[in-house]
Amino acid sequence: MSAEAVEYVRGIPVVKTFGQSVFSFKRFKDAIDKYEKWTITYTVGCIIGYFCGAATGIGSG
Repeated sequence: MSAEAVEYVRGIPVVKTFGQSVFSFKRFKDAIDKYEKWTITYTVGCIIGYFCGAATGIGSG
């Protein structure tokens, strides 16, 4: 996602010149949406793993 952010910010002068702000922003927004989906999936997996481990006594030393 950070690469898309840098590309978006660096491309602003070019985007303004050629009037393609919608397309540039869409790519940036798509990267943010993809990252959001990944983080939610990862977080839910960690939460499920934590509770499953606690319920079975795994890792309770």
